[in-house]
Amino acid sequence: MTEPRELRSLVLVEVAAVLAIAVVPWPDRVPVALPLVVAATVARWVRGRSWSELWHGRGHAKVGALVGLGGFAVALAVMTPLAGGMVQWSEHAIVRGNASALWMVALLVAVTAAAEEAALRGWLVERALELRAPPLVAVLLGAAAEAIVMPGDLTNRLGAAVFGLGLGWIYVAGKRSLVAPVTARVVFVLALVAAEWLRLVD
Repeated sequence: MTEPRELRSLVLVEVAAVLAIAVVPWPDRVPVALPLVVAATVARWVRGRSWSELWHGRGHAKVGALVGLGGFAVALAVMTPLAGGMVQWSEHAIVRGNASALWMVALLVAVTAAAEEAALRGWLVERALELRAPPLVAVLLGAAAEAIVMPGDLTNRLGAAVFGLGLGWIYVAGKRSLVAPVTARVVFVLALVAAEWLRLVD
């Protein structure tokens, strides 16, 4: 379906929003997922799109869980040595050996990851596909946007881009459903929290 010209012209506003999210020095207590999902929700609402239309194919959750676990295992076993041990996995030191803090942190990172992934794939990749970009281009754009908006050094941003490529691909392969990529990201971050709790990562 072809969008009215005024809606297609919103692309410049959406690009500006992504760049603004990337350059604004957000407080430490404000995860980048918050401005991302707010911008994504507004962008979809203006175009008469709802989030519900992207949640289909419940069987994709199993695929997403396997991708999340596999991605975490590969990242831990391969990416850290390739980066010369420079990858800092520990992000929630409070959970290290602390069972009472584990569930609170796990809930927080799961919600944040779900919002982040919904915005990146359900807004940015989906928007590129709506504008008739080839699937590979849409996936690459989503990965590039993830690298831009994610905080951290070059190593972290490259890792985010690689992860974004994989999640973008399963989003497209899953017939533009958020179920698999959101599940994959949530499982990945929960695996990281569990590894921190068990003190398996630095």
